[in-house]
Amino acid sequence: MDKTTIENIISELREMQKSRDCPEIDLLETAMFLEDVFNIRLDESEIDISLLRHGADLTDFILYKLGDS
Repeated sequence: MDKTTIENIISELREMQKSRDCPEIDLLETAMFLEDVFNIRLDESEIDISLLRHGADLTDFILYKLGDS
């Protein structure tokens, strides 16, 4: 999967999250999204608001976890 494809997928997630102002739900939803869409299971230390918050750029993290960077 290339960087542009990942950016487009993350953009769709962020658009869905825009209507809410609940960072706790976004955090859990984003972690579950990464597992469902990219088969990336996060450990407890990676489920962090600074990494998964609404404004976070996940593309490089996803590429790293997929072993593509």
